[in-house]
Amino acid sequence: MKNTLFIIDDHEMLGRALKSWLNENTKWKVLATATDTKEARSFFKSSSLESLPEIVICDVQLKNEQSFDFIKEMSTNFPQIKTIVYSMFEMTGYAMLAKECGASGYISKSVSEEEFLKCLDSVQSGNQYIQKEIAPKVQKALDATRFLTKRERSVFEEIINGLDNDEISEKLNISRHSAEIYVSRIYEKLGISYREELISRFK
Repeated sequence: MKNTLFIIDDHEMLGRALKSWLNENTKWKVLATATDTKEARSFFKSSSLESLPEIVICDVQLKNEQSFDFIKEMSTNFPQIKTIVYSMFEMTGYAMLAKECGASGYISKSVSEEEFLKCLDSVQSGNQYIQKEIAPKVQKALDATRFLTKRERSVFEEIINGLDNDEISEKLNISRHSAEIYVSRIYEKLGISYREELISRFK
């Protein structure tokens, strides 16, 4: 359905406020909202193809989960639906991960109304959109990491998201020793000497 949206945000007040603003002031109509991916999956499972939204707006952090696995599912099961990640965080690593998971856009909740609508229109037209403040950093990071392996890119993203080696080990389900090896390889390939230098260059 053209000009239709589905919002996933665990802050119910923010979700309702965004829905109200979009419905009353723009061409967009919010079909429904959800506070977690379980609710969202239920909506898509019970909806007919003709009643599905054109774009899903999804927060990164939802209660006790992140939405990246859900975004992957959406890009696989509903490739015709575009996803925009709408986050509290202006973080290069999150934007890169969202893009790799199949999201078409990444913006933070601090953007202006004008940029928010610009993102919707751009994604609707089939383009990728990254918030203008972080877009250069994301592109710089993507250019720098094109020679990294898939696992090394995952570790890189978590480093610039602020995780230490123990946290990376737990999140990616690898040993701490493996995490340390991947970090060392990343430093070598990117010409980095230490973690703070990598974060300051790409975050």
